[in-house]
Amino acid sequence: MLGFVKDIEPHRAVLLAPLLYYAWFVWLVVKRTKISRAGIAAVILAGATPLAVHGYLIIFEGSRLF
Repeated sequence: MLGFVKDIEPHRAVLLAPLLYYAWFVWLVVKRTKISRAGIAAVILAGATPLAVHGYLIIFEGSRLF
């Protein structure tokens, strides 16, 4: 099914595998529920914001959010 994945360098596959899984998961949620794509995107962005801010603070400011 995903034969092209074996040709990808290992460090890139580490990034690609979760993206494929989450893309499939979002597609499944959209298909099985009545939640709109915009609603799902809003939930994903709201959930990812603390992690993104925390990562920014660690990398660029040298401090921690929590």
